[in-house]
Amino acid sequence: MVEPSPGPGRRASVKDVAAAAGVSLGTVSNVLNRPERVSATTRDRVERAMADLEFVRNESARTLRAGHSSTLAYVMLDAGNPFFTDVAQGIEQVAEAAGLSLFLCTSDNRPTREVAHLQHLQQHQAQGVLVTPVDPDSPALDEVVGRGTPSSSSTAPAPPTTCAPCPSTTSSADGSPSSTSWTSGTRGSPSRAGP
Repeated sequence: MVEPSPGPGRRASVKDVAAAAGVSLGTVSNVLNRPERVSATTRDRVERAMADLEFVRNESARTLRAGHSSTLAYVMLDAGNPFFTDVAQGIEQVAEAAGLSLFLCTSDNRPTREVAHLQHLQQHQAQGVLVTPVDPDSPALDEVVGRGTPSSSSTAPAPPTTCAPCPSTTSSADGSPSSTSWTSGTRGSPSRAGP
C-alpha cells in the first residue's frame, strides 16, 4: 500500500518513494537513471509510488553527481527582436530532440548583464551556452570556454540597408538577413573565429 503524500510544505524524497514502493534507495535511483536495469514489475511499482507521492526529481542533486545539467542556454541581445526569437526557437527544437531544456536569457545589449548571465549559467553547470554577444571580443566569452563549458557565439544580423542586397550580406527571399555565423570553442581551445 502506498503511503500518503508527505504533507503540505514537504516534498516527497527518494527515501519516501523507496519506503512506499518497498524497495531500496538504489532501486529508486536505477528507475530514475537507468530504468533498463530494473524489472518491469518493480519499475511500475516505483513509478506508481512516485505518482502517488507527487514525487519531483531533484535536478540539482542529479546535476551535482553528473557534473553538468540537462540544460542548454541561449543568451540573446534583444528578446524583442524577432530575429533572436526565431534563432531561439530553432535552438529549442534541437535541444528538445537531444532531451535538453533550453534557458533563454537576454542581455538587452548590456555587457554587464551578459556577463552576469554567463556567470550564472556556469554556476548552474549548463551543458552548453550559445551567445549572441554584445561584444564579440569580450574576455567573458573566452572565460566560459576556459572553465570547461562548451559554448558557441554568433554575430547579430547586419542592419537592413536601403540599397539592393550587398554581396557581403546573405539575405533571404524577402531581403532580410538569413544566416548567422556560429563559431564554437571547447575546453582548451577558445575560439570565436571562423565561418
